[in-house]
Amino acid sequence: MELEEEKLIEEIVSRNPATRYVSSRAWPSEIAPLKAHLRRIWNAGDYDRLSRYMQVEAEAFYRRLAAPPGSRLLDVACGSGQLALIAARHGVDATGIDVAENLVERARERARVEGLSARFHEGDAEDLPFADATFDVVASLAGAIFAPRPEVAAKELLRVCRRGGIVDGELDAAGLRRTTVQDPFPFRCSVRDAGASALGG
Repeated sequence: MELEEEKLIEEIVSRNPATRYVSSRAWPSEIAPLKAHLRRIWNAGDYDRLSRYMQVEAEAFYRRLAAPPGSRLLDVACGSGQLALIAARHGVDATGIDVAENLVERARERARVEGLSARFHEGDAEDLPFADATFDVVASLAGAIFAPRPEVAAKELLRVCRRGGIVDGELDAAGLRRTTVQDPFPFRCSVRDAGASALGG
């Protein structure tokens, strides 16, 4: 991205505060304070700047996904949209979701400036606001690993991926990780092959 584009995004984002995220369900009392704290932490920093240093790794991760043009990809804990934007540049129908409204707004502006059709929503990896089997590829480059309940996030990633689709990312979900690792990366599975056992079926 050019310096002028970055300045334009910074100016627009600073003028347009994003809307607050409201979960589709009430969090259990023991997790609600943690969720609120995590949102404050992610909103306080500027992950967008940090993510620019990981562009090469993000592009390698995207190539490994092998998402064909026209497929539906969900980037979970998308930050400022790095993976979803790469996918959109390759003709993939890309959607990103993140708990931090400042990062979602940054992702939207990056897509707008580049003329990409990627969509971005504020939401939680443990409570994805999408119907079952909505996506062909569900991925998390580096964000879902921070979910306080990785087993809940793993089930959500699997839930929104169609049968035969791919779920890929860094997520330490105890049993799921042990039963589905097929390469050197921490978490990659085919929903058709691993989904039933990972979801307890």
